[in-house]
Amino acid sequence: MLKYSINFSLHKRSKTESDTFPVRMRVSFNHNRPDFYTGVNLTEIDWNSETQRSWQKKSLENRELDKLQTIIEDIFEEFEYEHKRFPTVEQLREAFKIATNKKPAAIEKEDSLSLQDLFDLHSAKSGNINQWSYNTYRKYNKIKNHFYLYNKNLEVDSLTEDDLIGFIKYLQTAPIDFISKTKKEPLRNSSVAKMIVDFKTVLRWASSEKIYSGHLHNDFRPKFKGSAGDLKDLVFLTWDELMKMYHYEFSDKDSELDKVRDVFCFCSFTGLRYSDVKKLKRNHIKKDFIVVTTEKTIDPLRIELNDYSEEILKKYEEADFPNNLALPVKRNTDYNKDLRKIAEILEFDEEINEVYFVGSKRFEHSHKKYEVLSSHAGRRTFVVNGLTLGISDKVIMKWTGHKNHDAMRPYIKIVDDLKQQEMKKFNRK
Repeated sequence: MLKYSINFSLHKRSKTESDTFPVRMRVSFNHNRPDFYTGVNLTEIDWNSETQRSWQKKSLENRELDKLQTIIEDIFEEFEYEHKRFPTVEQLREAFKIATNKKPAAIEKEDSLSLQDLFDLHSAKSGNINQWSYNTYRKYNKIKNHFYLYNKNLEVDSLTEDDLIGFIKYLQTAPIDFISKTKKEPLRNSSVAKMIVDFKTVLRWASSEKIYSGHLHNDFRPKFKGSAGDLKDLVFLTWDELMKMYHYEFSDKDSELDKVRDVFCFCSFTGLRYSDVKKLKRNHIKKDFIVVTTEKTIDPLRIELNDYSEEILKKYEEADFPNNLALPVKRNTDYNKDLRKIAEILEFDEEINEVYFVGSKRFEHSHKKYEVLSSHAGRRTFVVNGLTLGISDKVIMKWTGHKNHDAMRPYIKIVDDLKQQEMKKFNRK
């Protein structure tokens, strides 16, 4: 686990208490201590040096500082998960720039606009208008980097179908890691298909802005075997498995596993993503419901509490967590490792089958459920069990924030299959 610290302080330049001072964010890691501009200014009277926040707990300034701290935490988490090392100071600054969109507000329109400039312009404008999360900025930046490594000289209006076919081949054969500059494993068709869809979104935006005059966003429609997403068994817990996990009593030496179990079960009883539970604060909790604005939406969700989710919150209501957090959430990489350990202890050993394609080549793997259980399975567990219990998909979508029924189809198919298996129990001689 990467060790680092994030500290905020007033950058004082005078001694007048009524003056406002910029708040500086200092990140300490691996013998480095870079400072970052937060854009937040406060007077010395308003600043609480102990909490490193404004005395006004619900202020916009505190929200912004919380957001910036989360961005830094996400960057370190990504480097730990993908590269098993610290970022350099330059890489940290670049990732922070992307996440906070600290780029030029506009780029001069030219006849020879590069693809790199197009991505920057799209992120600068669409990111601000649509209030992108850090992960959305990161998603488009990854596509931009792959295009650069494939062919850094591509220009927007000279882009051809052959360029995109070549780009797909690059992704399916030997894509390069932008940081280490080493070759990575070929990307699966499902990943490539998503990348092309996202790139066409950029082209469609460029066309609407009169930046791009071509038609590839409408005409380029490649087919990818196995990209529909229905070849892989969805990983979730049945109601019996969820109850077994919820009621399991861990020994004192496994007290950390107890906390991991509680967070996963809370996701399974509310439908919240792990990333949203990680930011759930006590002021989000009302008498018998919670109100949250999730990472992927800008609309607040109201989620009623049930006996299980309420009991989990009560268990930790006297605990003192940083930033007024409601639950003991740890880093995603450590969390998933502990979650799989719990699933192994509970003997969740159902076979999970996975079929995927890289180009035209078919691959098939089988895993035990405890080997692949992860944080996102909590949300899936909520949806599948909700449908199984007879709750309307429209009601579930109100809780989860799903915008259309397409996202619900895999879950509905699972429930239909379960019902069919149960009906077969009547086939007795």
